[in-house]
Amino acid sequence: AVSLGHFLRKENKFKVRQPLPSVHLASPNKELIEFLKQQEHLIKDELNVKQVLFHEDETQFVDLKVKPNFRVLGKRVGKLMPALKKYLEKLSKEDIENFQESKLLQVTIESQDIEITFDEVEIAREVKPDMLAMNEGPLTLVLTTTIDESLALEGLAREIIHHINNLRKEKGLEVTDRIHLKVNGSENVAKCLDEYAAF
Repeated sequence: AVSLGHFLRKENKFKVRQPLPSVHLASPNKELIEFLKQQEHLIKDELNVKQVLFHEDETQFVDLKVKPNFRVLGKRVGKLMPALKKYLEKLSKEDIENFQESKLLQVTIESQDIEITFDEVEIAREVKPDMLAMNEGPLTLVLTTTIDESLALEGLAREIIHHINNLRKEKGLEVTDRIHLKVNGSENVAKCLDEYAAF
């Protein structure tokens, strides 16, 4: 989850120092969601987000498509494969959800009844357009990137700290060395220092 989040930030030029409002983690796998909930503090901290939101319904973020495993199914259904592929591609959201739950799908192709098991197909997830999202296996991660003034100022505060720490390193100063600090900048910088001076 953290790797996906970092990749998305980097790809879309959101520095990790800039706090973001939230990250959505979606998966139909309940155990995975429970595990991620236990690591919420870590995800929040690593991705520098204010909120981590968990969802078991992934379909608000991704479109699901069922793709046949040709190697396995091909041997079994032979020349019916092209028609079966078309049939699977047209399955509705509800059909796919039922299939995921029951792990079995009964289909009739060219008057032949075929029973398909869940391990004979692959569920492909396509992230919906206009979302800053990524998917890996059963996990989909979506970043909310609307930055209001408060988040912008916090990001600026972290940026200033970053520059101060770099200057400390250049001057060979220890973390325990007390320094006098003068900052010159725009109205925004002054506002930021008012609010985050202690930090």
